[in-house]
Amino acid sequence: MAVFFIDENQLFECLQSLQLNVLVDNLMVLIKAQIMKKLVFIIFILFTYNSSYSQEIDSITSQSKQEMYDFHYSKYKKQKKTGLILLGSGLVATGAGLLIAANSNIFSDDGGFGTGAGLVLAGSVTTIVSIPYLISSGSNKRKAAAYVQIGEHQQIELILPNSKIVSVGVKLEF
Repeated sequence: MAVFFIDENQLFECLQSLQLNVLVDNLMVLIKAQIMKKLVFIIFILFTYNSSYSQEIDSITSQSKQEMYDFHYSKYKKQKKTGLILLGSGLVATGAGLLIAANSNIFSDDGGFGTGAGLVLAGSVTTIVSIPYLISSGSNKRKAAAYVQIGEHQQIELILPNSKIVSVGVKLEF
C-alpha cells in the first residue's frame, strides 16, 4: 500500500484547475445553447419568410354586384355571430370568475381563488379576442352596403386607407 503526501499548495492548484475545467465546460455549454437558439431562430425565419402581402381580388368586375354583395354580407353575418358569441362567453366567464374569487379565501387550500382568477383571465382574453371580429364584421357590412348603392353600369373601386398589410406565413409544399 502506497501513501502519497501532497502539499497543500499542490492540492489547492489541483482543485483550482479541476474547478476551472468544470467552469469552462459549463460556460461552453451555455454559449453553444445560445448560439443554437439564435441559429434555429434564423433558420426558422429564413424558411418561413414568404413575401406575402394582403390578399388581392384579381378582378372585381368579373363578379356581379349581387355576388359581391352576397359574399360580403354572408361574411358580415358569420363574423358578427362569432364576435357576439365570444363577447358573451367572455363576459359570462369573467363574471363567474369574479364571483368564485370573491366567495373564496385567498389563503385556503380549496383552490377556489385560483379557479376564479383563471376564469377571470380566460374571460378577459375571450372578450378582447371578440373585438377584431366585431370590427371586421362592420367593415364587411359597409362593403356590402357599397355594392347595393352603386348602379348596374357603374364600377366600384374599394380603396381602403392603410390597405397594405404585411404578414408572415408558413408555406408547406409536398
